[in-house]
Amino acid sequence: RPTYTGGDEDDEEEGDAADYTIRSPYPTIHLLREVDVMRAVTSGFRDLEGLPSRNKAVLRADGVTLCKGRLKDCMDPSL
Repeated sequence: RPTYTGGDEDDEEEGDAADYTIRSPYPTIHLLREVDVMRAVTSGFRDLEGLPSRNKAVLRADGVTLCKGRLKDCMDPSL
């Protein structure tokens, strides 16, 4: 199981819920077409650069226990 964290200096504590912003229940490869990325970047989305920080803040507010439960639910074939 990977132990990679987001690399933020203030994320030193193991079990940081923000690390779930980069977790996937299954191995994932993202194939991004340049035209689609550019369209997203130029779409006028408010504070696009701040999106990762906002996502981390939301997951930290949710807490590690909830994040672990969500990830576990993704792996449950009965759902």
